[in-house]
Amino acid sequence: MTTRLLAFALLALLQSPHALAASSLADDVLLSAARDGNLALFRSMMKAGANPAAVDASGNNALVLAAFSGRDDMLREAIDLHLDPDARGELGQTALGLAVIQNAPRALEQLLSAGASPNVPAAGGATPLASALRLGRMDMAKRLLAAGADPDIADADGVTALHIAAEAGSVPLVEALLRAGANPNVLDREQRSALFVALLARHEEVAATIVRRRATDLSLVTQGYTPLFWARQLGMPEIAKSIELRLR
Repeated sequence: MTTRLLAFALLALLQSPHALAASSLADDVLLSAARDGNLALFRSMMKAGANPAAVDASGNNALVLAAFSGRDDMLREAIDLHLDPDARGELGQTALGLAVIQNAPRALEQLLSAGASPNVPAAGGATPLASALRLGRMDMAKRLLAAGADPDIADADGVTALHIAAEAGSVPLVEALLRAGANPNVLDREQRSALFVALLARHEEVAATIVRRRATDLSLVTQGYTPLFWARQLGMPEIAKSIELRLR
């Protein structure tokens, strides 16, 4: 059945004694159209009386499904419905989180402009910023920081954005996170600081960047020992020397 015929059929049903069932069908088709990026069908279902705030069996609203679709025009249409931009769907992700995962910078911009928060975590606690860092999407990470992403929001394992950037060995991102106010002294569930992570991964430039930061507590015990112990133990004499100078 064509899009136009389907819309007419649903409109006829909505005017019949079986309107409630037809309305439910219209909602289902609306949500399927959002997921598929079928803008014409989506608009037809809206005209046929579908509920713009409907959710599917997994809790996905039209905005989350439009983000799944990868279609900018579909996302714009869903945004214009003024749905909750921070609602989480089936995968525990917001539409903004999905834009990061799908590497869709235009969708990211659309959602931020629509008021989506960069600080709503997914079900496992990872924020869009953390996802961008883990996926190596550095431009997105910087854009999220500019939009007010909090670098200190930790996931279920206590891992923050600074831990992730330190493990990746990215000096520019570590610097950007520190400028944005990231706390270098946060310990994850394994009692690791960002400095410990950098040392263990042998990212000396990252470690040196964190050591130079005045806010870094160089007496902080991580997994039983201080940063000075770890620098010596891991064979990084220049880092050890920098720590010693800071401790004087």
